[in-house]
Order: sequence, then structure tokens, then C-alpha cells
Amino acid sequence: MMEEKKQIRSLLKTHRDLDEEEFDNMWERAVFIFDANVLLDLYRLPQSAKNELLSVLQNPEIKNRIWISFQGLLEFLNNRHDIIGDQKNKFEMVRSKLQEAINGYNGVFNTLTTELAKLKLRQRHSLIDPEQFISAENIKSGINFVNEFLENLNELEEKQSDVHHKDDTKEHVLDLFDGKVGHGFSREEIRKIYDEGEERYKNDIPPGYKDKKKTDFYTVLDIEYKCKFGDLLFWYEVIRKAQAEKLECIILVTGDLKEDWWLEKRGKKLGPRKELLNEIYTKAPDLRSFHMYDTSNFLRRVGERFTFNVSESTISETENLLATERNEFDSTEWTNIADVFDIITSDQKELAITRDTSFPNLPTVNVSFFTIFNVIFEIIDNVKKHASTKILSVSSRFYKGYLTIRFSNPYSGKSVSSMEYYRAAAVNARHEGGTGLVMITSQLSDEGIDVQTSCEDDVFSVEFFIPLSKLS
Repeated sequence: MMEEKKQIRSLLKTHRDLDEEEFDNMWERAVFIFDANVLLDLYRLPQSAKNELLSVLQNPEIKNRIWISFQGLLEFLNNRHDIIGDQKNKFEMVRSKLQEAINGYNGVFNTLTTELAKLKLRQRHSLIDPEQFISAENIKSGINFVNEFLENLNELEEKQSDVHHKDDTKEHVLDLFDGKVGHGFSREEIRKIYDEGEERYKNDIPPGYKDKKKTDFYTVLDIEYKCKFGDLLFWYEVIRKAQAEKLECIILVTGDLKEDWWLEKRGKKLGPRKELLNEIYTKAPDLRSFHMYDTSNFLRRVGERFTFNVSESTISETENLLATERNEFDSTEWTNIADVFDIITSDQKELAITRDTSFPNLPTVNVSFFTIFNVIFEIIDNVKKHASTKILSVSSRFYKGYLTIRFSNPYSGKSVSSMEYYRAAAVNARHEGGTGLVMITSQLSDEGIDVQTSCEDDVFSVEFFIPLSKLS
């Protein structure tokens, strides 16, 4: 009978709706736990919104109650260079699009001018005078705003930090969470969690099963942290903190919008998955309330609950970020690799590029445009910097269940030990300071694409192995 009553209490606790008094109590007493996604958004937000989010975390009403798990800090530190690099690469992407527009604009008017000239209107018509309107000056003025945008882009790019610059955002975060970081798990505990995770993921038990295809990892000391189990490690740390400190209230602020965290009905996020509530209330019985907010809703509630306001512009910026991430999860993006390659190389005058005949006709691949752009841009940038001769060859073939794409360039004459370093960095994909092969391997491994490198006969090659299941 006692067991039956306990089950009923647990069921009601998992499914209860907090009233206003309970919400007030939760905000007054809760520990605020942040995941890596929220902190990584500091690199994506405009400066004013970034400063305001940092001010919220530094406010006396919150700063002594914030906490981040060891897993959250690990992901923040290892992924920040990807975000910084992506922000930097966006300049080249926008520049390429603008240049494409200029070329198209000029092409249209060159064609129009040529066709009108063929009509010989000056000699054969007394009234029509196209030169009065379609003059070089008018054509140039029509595209001036794009050229001004390009100039502004160049100025902004000089202000944008790069992966090798001092990272002030990292220092702010480390200072904020000094003494407020979880301790992580031992090697034996992690091994056990991995075993449990395999079983959980087979049955789509949250959280983390949406990441089960990830193959990359981080290494700290001699412990390997598999990214596929990152959410589960994070979750187990939250539960352990609730248990050890007998917490009454937890507010989790997350930028993760996937279904393995959120209960969603009719397009509305209603709160944490019921499986998560049941698990944390069962394992940490002193916990009275566990609630989750995405970043924008957290900032909105902060303004309502405490004595400082958060501007609507900052809330709007975080909503826009979340909407972008939601679209990435909800849509299936197919990218033509050859088209991306052409966009990047359209103004690469210093490179001699050859490609085999099959490359332009490859099927599209189920990987985002931004990921493909980033990795190809990085390859071309490295050829320009390191190749002994500015030549790049691209070839492709279907081989043993894969589409393989190889990028080759003359070997620059680095020492063997230096080459071994690059190979090692490519394997350890989340190495600190992830650029070059590190960034390429990191981003593609998240998509289930293997990257291999070789150096033979004075030719260095990077080869992608794309599973046929990712092709259209």
C-alpha cells in the first residue's frame, strides 16, 4: 500500500503545474544551471545583447546561484573556436554573395547595352535614346549600395576576433563561474554511464538520443569524453548536484531545442520531457521543482522577477538565434558541393584549379550549406598559405559504399614531424585552437563523414568519405 501511494505521489509531482506562488518560490530559491549552448551564444550575439546577457549573470540577485557542469564547461571550451571561426567565415560567405550579385548585375547591363547597340537606334530612330538612361554612370550608381556594403563589411571584419586572438569572452565566462563548476565523473563512472547510454538510446530515452550518431570526442587527461553521450553526462551531473546538496529548486537554462529535452505539443514547448522529470524527482526526492527555459524566455522572466530589466532588443536577438537553430533541427538541408566550391573559388585568381569531369555532376549531400562552405573555404585557405605551388586538384569517385572527394595540392616541404602533428590533430578533432584539419574533421565528423589525409610523392591530400545514405 505504501508503495502504491509513493507511485501516485511521484506521478502527480511529475505532472503538476506550478501555481504563481510556487513559481515565485522557485525563482527566489533556485540554482540556475546553464548549458554550453547558452554560453556559446555569447559569441553569436551582437555586442550590446552579449553585454546585457553577461550583466544578467553578474547581477547580485543571480550570480551567487549560477552553476555549470564540468561537461558544460568542457563543451564550451572545445566548441568556442568552431563558433569564432564560423563567425569569421561568414564575412567571406557574404562577400562571395555580394560579388556574385555585382557580377550578375554587370552581366545583365552588358548584355542589355550590347543588344540595344545592335538596334542602332541613334541612326534609325528619332525619339528613342537609351543612352540617356542606360549610361555607365547610371549603371554604376545602381549598384553603389552593394559596393558600400562591401566596404562596410571589410571594416567590420577587422573588428571581428579570430581563433588566434585573445578570447575575452572565455575569460568573462571563466571568471563568472569561478568556483561554480561541477567536478565531472571518474573514468569508471563514465564507462558505466556509456553502457547505460547505449541501452537508453536504443529505446529513445532522453536526454541525448538525438546525438547518438556523433562519433567525435574530447580528451581530458586520459579520459575520453564521447560527444554522443554529452547530454547524458550533463544530465547525470545535474542529478548528482541535486542529490548531494539536497536542492529544492533547479532552473535549467538551455539553448538545446531538440525533442530529447522538451515536451512539445502542437508546436508549443511545454517544459521538460516527463521522463526527465520522473527521473530527477525519483533520484533526488528533496527536489520540489525542476524547470527549463530557453535563453530568450529566461531573459524575459528575469526582467519580470528581479529588479533589473532586460531590453526587448536583447530578447529579440536571442529569439532570432533560437529560431535559426530550430530551423536547422526541423529542416533537412541538401547542399551541392560543386556549387559551394564554385562560389568560393570564383574570385581566387592566384590558384590554378583542376577538377575531374564527374565533380560538377555529383548528387547533393545531406549536410548544411554553412558546414560545406566552412570546410572547403578552410581547405582553399590552407592551400594558399602552405602549398609550394598554388595548384589545387579536385577529384571524386564512388568507392565501397562511399562518395569520396579528394582535394590535393603540392606538398610544401614541411618536416615529417610537422606532418605527423597535423595527422594527430585531425584525429583529435576537438583540439584546442581548432582550425585547419582540426576544424574540418570536427565539423564533418558531426555529420558522420570521415576525413583522411595523406602525403605521397610531394602531394598532400585531404579526402572526404561521404556515406551513400547522405546523398540524394
